[in-house]
Amino acid sequence: MSFDINTVQPESASNAPPLTQTALALQTGFKTVDEIHRSDGRISSTGLGGVSSDCAQDPRHTQGNDSANQLTDWDGAWAPAPVNWETERTSFDDSFIPAYIKEWQQTLPGGLHSVNIQSDKFTSGVYAINNVFFVDPVDHGPPTIPDTAENTQDQELKRLWQTANIEANNYMVAVEKKQKQEKRAIKASNMRFREIASQEPEPNTFSPAIDMYMRPAEEKDATDVVAIYNWYISNTTIPEDQVPIGIEDGKWLIKQAKEDNLPFLVAIKGRQPTSADAQGRPSPAKKIIMPAVESVIGFCFPERFNYGFAGNWKGRSRATVTLQLYVHNEHTRKGVGRNLLDRLIHCLNPGYAYKNAAAWINPSHEKLYETEGAGLFHQLLFQIPVEQQHDPNIDWLTKFLLKFLFKENNSKEGGVDRSQRLKSVARSSTKGRTAHFLDLAMFRYEARQAGEFDPYM
Repeated sequence: MSFDINTVQPESASNAPPLTQTALALQTGFKTVDEIHRSDGRISSTGLGGVSSDCAQDPRHTQGNDSANQLTDWDGAWAPAPVNWETERTSFDDSFIPAYIKEWQQTLPGGLHSVNIQSDKFTSGVYAINNVFFVDPVDHGPPTIPDTAENTQDQELKRLWQTANIEANNYMVAVEKKQKQEKRAIKASNMRFREIASQEPEPNTFSPAIDMYMRPAEEKDATDVVAIYNWYISNTTIPEDQVPIGIEDGKWLIKQAKEDNLPFLVAIKGRQPTSADAQGRPSPAKKIIMPAVESVIGFCFPERFNYGFAGNWKGRSRATVTLQLYVHNEHTRKGVGRNLLDRLIHCLNPGYAYKNAAAWINPSHEKLYETEGAGLFHQLLFQIPVEQQHDPNIDWLTKFLLKFLFKENNSKEGGVDRSQRLKSVARSSTKGRTAHFLDLAMFRYEARQAGEFDPYM
C-alpha cells in the first residue's frame, strides 16, 4: 500500500479545475450562500453543465422571483424578451427518439409537408385530412328509416325475436334490480327493528313506586275501604262525613255504585296474580286465580252529582259526576292515587290518553269497567273543602289534578285569573277543635264536548 501511495503523482495545477465559485457549483452541485439567497436556493443546478449557469432563461435562476419583476422594467414598462426564440434558443435535442424511429424517418419522402389552411376543403370542415392530404368525404347516402312493412316473413320473425329478446332482457334486469332494492330495504328495516327491540324500554313516569294492581271492587273489600275512609274523617276535612262509618255502610256504597251503573275501583297491594290483556280480561287458555287474602290500599269511584226527589239519577245532572279518591295514609305519594284516577278517567272518557302504568285485571269481564261502559259524561268534578285563607293542601292538590287536566273554576278580574270558590258552604268538624266555615273549590274536567251528545238523549 505504501508503494502505491509513493508512486501516485499529484495532479498538476494546469490540469486541476479553477478554484472559483462557478467551478464549485458545476463540479459539486453546491452554491455559495450569496447565490443561494439570490436564487432562493430551491433547486440545485447539478447536471445542467455550463448552460444552466450562463443562460438567463434557466428556470433555476428565476424560481421564486415575482414574474412581474421579470417582465417589466424599473419604470413599469414592458422589458424586452429575455431571449430571441427564433435565433438564440437552443437546438432541438432528439436524443430521446429511438434509433429505429430515426431509421423509419429516412424512408419518408423528403421535402416540407404542409396543409393549405386557406383551402375551401379545409375551411368547410367536410374533408378529412390524412397526414397532409385531403381525403374526399365518404358518401353515406340519404338518411333512411327501416320500414317493417317491407320485411319478409323471415325478416319479421327475426325482428320480433330480437325485439322480444331485448324487451325480455330489459324486463328481467328491471325485476332483478327491484328485487335487490326490496332485499336491501327489508334488511335495513330488520336492522332497525332489531335495534329498537334491543333498546331498554323507557320507564313510565306514572308507574307506582310499590307493587300493586287494580280491579273492580267487591263486597269483601268493604272492611278496608271503610278503614281508609274513616282515617280521613278523623284527620282531615275532606270527607262529607264527620262521624266514622261502619262496614255495612261500605258494602252499601259498593252496591250503590253498581246500581247507578258506575265503576268502583280498588288498588291492591302486591303483584298482579296472572297476565291479562290491556282491558284486564283473562286469557282464554288461563283462568285468573285471585289471592285468598288481599289488602286494599286505595279506592276511587264516581257518584251522581244530584238525584231527583224520587231518587232517580237520570235527571238534569245525568251527564255530570263527582269523583271520590282516597289512598291509605301509609301509601300516599307512591303513585297509587294517580294510577287509580288514570284508570277511572279511562273508563269514563274514551278520548283520554290512558297511561296504563299499573296492572289492571277484570276477572268477571264486566263491560262497566271498559271504556264508555258506564255511558256518556260531559263534566267530571272534584269538590274539595279548603281553608278560606292559606290552605296548606291546595297548592299540591292543584298541581296533582292539573296532570289530569282538572282546572279550578276561575274568572278574570283586571286581566288576572281569580278562583271562584263557593264561600262558607262547608263546615269543619267539632271533634277536638273549634268548628269553622270552609270554602269549596270546584275542579272541573270536560270529558266530552257538548256537541257530541245526542239532543234526544
